[in-house]
Amino acid sequence: MILTALTIAAVKSSLVLVHFMHLYVEDRIFRIFVLVAVLTLTIFIVLTFFDYAFR
Repeated sequence: MILTALTIAAVKSSLVLVHFMHLYVEDRIFRIFVLVAVLTLTIFIVLTFFDYAFR
């Protein structure tokens, strides 16, 4: 259930990034900056879940 909700949220946020923020017409360096920001957020969320799961 949670995995489904997270998948739907990820798809919706990627559509917002690509379509409404016009990421498809931006420079390559800006796309890399967005990717690094998303990966950093993902790492922090995963580390938080692991910490919470093993306490």
